[in-house]
Amino acid sequence: MENRLFIRHYKNRLNLPSALTVTVLAICVIPAIIVLPQLGVNSHADLKYTNYSPAGGNLSNFLLYHTWLIFGIVSCFIAGGLALAHYAFRKEASGLTAGIALAITGLYDVFYSLPYDVLPTQDFSDGLYSRWLISRLLHVSILVASTFYFIFNANKSIRENNKDVPFLIFTYFLFFTAAVALTAFLKTIPGLHNKNQFITHPYELLTLSIYLTLGSIILPHSLQKFASPFSGIIIISIIPSALAGVFMAIHREDFDVFFNAAYFLRATGYLTPLAGIVLNYIHAIKKEKQIAEHLRTQKLASLRTWKNLEERESSLAKAGADLERKVEELKRSNQELEQFAYVASHDIQEPLRKIKAFSDLIERDYGNSLPDQAQDYIARMRKAAERLQLLIDNILSLSRARKSANELVMVDLKEVINDVLSDLEYIIEKKNARIGVKVDMQLRAIPVQMRQLFQNLISNALKFSRPEVPPLITIEAIYIDGEELKNRTGDINPQALYCRIEIIDNGIGFDKQDAEKIFNLFQRLHSRTEYEGTGLGLALCKKITENHLGYIEAEGEEGNGAKIRIYLPC
Repeated sequence: MENRLFIRHYKNRLNLPSALTVTVLAICVIPAIIVLPQLGVNSHADLKYTNYSPAGGNLSNFLLYHTWLIFGIVSCFIAGGLALAHYAFRKEASGLTAGIALAITGLYDVFYSLPYDVLPTQDFSDGLYSRWLISRLLHVSILVASTFYFIFNANKSIRENNKDVPFLIFTYFLFFTAAVALTAFLKTIPGLHNKNQFITHPYELLTLSIYLTLGSIILPHSLQKFASPFSGIIIISIIPSALAGVFMAIHREDFDVFFNAAYFLRATGYLTPLAGIVLNYIHAIKKEKQIAEHLRTQKLASLRTWKNLEERESSLAKAGADLERKVEELKRSNQELEQFAYVASHDIQEPLRKIKAFSDLIERDYGNSLPDQAQDYIARMRKAAERLQLLIDNILSLSRARKSANELVMVDLKEVINDVLSDLEYIIEKKNARIGVKVDMQLRAIPVQMRQLFQNLISNALKFSRPEVPPLITIEAIYIDGEELKNRTGDINPQALYCRIEIIDNGIGFDKQDAEKIFNLFQRLHSRTEYEGTGLGLALCKKITENHLGYIEAEGEEGNGAKIRIYLPC
């Protein structure tokens, strides 16, 4: 359990592909199992190696060596080609760096290691190993130089280093030139091959230390900074490359088991980036398929959404057409009702005037000779005619309460209220009422309707006063923002400025439950014998307020007066 957690933690940190890592480790174990038993003899000096020389030897080991050499060269060139293709497709310089390092190493082996082995002209013991050592130094030097370049480059993204790729390629070929020059004299370095020690090739420890430093310190730091998939693959390839250095450091003769194991592991190290590139492309293809499937699903969902939108649009268009038709029907119905109310009121007024006229004539000519009961009948008839006349007048006012833009003018509310109070002077004096007016503002309105509005409201405040209590009426007005009225119903504009007018009285009031009911048509809270009226006064006030895009509300308590608030846009 702890090992699995460690592997998962290490994979998460370096983003190493687990399948490739396990495969490379398994391949590295195979030559170790075959070769390590050779170390079980008494002393390294007594080891018997099967070797091959031009004069004679084990041909199968010689061919096996060439198999791993050629396999490694082919892997280098294929990896280089795929890295170029990957760079052309994704523009990622780290993959190109790994591919070119392998391609240049393979190029060196083609020109120096392979021809030298087929047509030998020098001693194998130093010639073959010198080219092995130069090839290894060339490969690891390019990797180290490239990694340091990306770490210390000022750019923050590997993809932003594409402009420096020609410079990097030129630098790599300088490394190649240096390797060619080094080939000429490296075999003369003393201590290159020491058969009397357990470590027969001590210079191999140099490349081994560089590979280990690269794989354990430099590349992980680069991977954490750039998060490139190829950095993780190169870290995996360091494992067989470093193990190859161990076997080459202790090999005694060319083509022995340690020598061939080293070349096998080197070929495995070259093959690892190639396998990584292939796996990366397989992963990319799978991801592209997933993206394509996701896009197809999104497309189908979009088509379904589009179809639903079309259906809703069709339904909305149909509903809109129905609404327009109903609006037209409602307009026509309202016009017909207004015409009917107007005509009916005028038709009714004619016989009503005759009733009043004849009752006046009867009272004038025969009043003194009529019995008391007959005079009472005539008085009731005249009173009923007066109520009917008032009802007709209110119906006519209600039917005419329409707003027209060309009727709106600047209206001085204080002046309108004073005119209304002047008209109501008789009843004010009769009831000994006191009225305070604190209104000093103007607004655009229909003057006739404003007069009708305040006439009805002040008349109601006087009419519904308490017996034996003089009416006390206060009329106040202030400006408020429309934002304070956003919770009210109606055509309220939160951005507009409103005039709030309050009419407060000390009359009989009303039940709180009737605060909205009192604005309905023909709504009466008291009998006709208690208080006269038609039940249309406050309904007309509501209609006038709405015509001016305003709002009206009432607040009251039985026995403690009422408060009417009107909100009109200024």
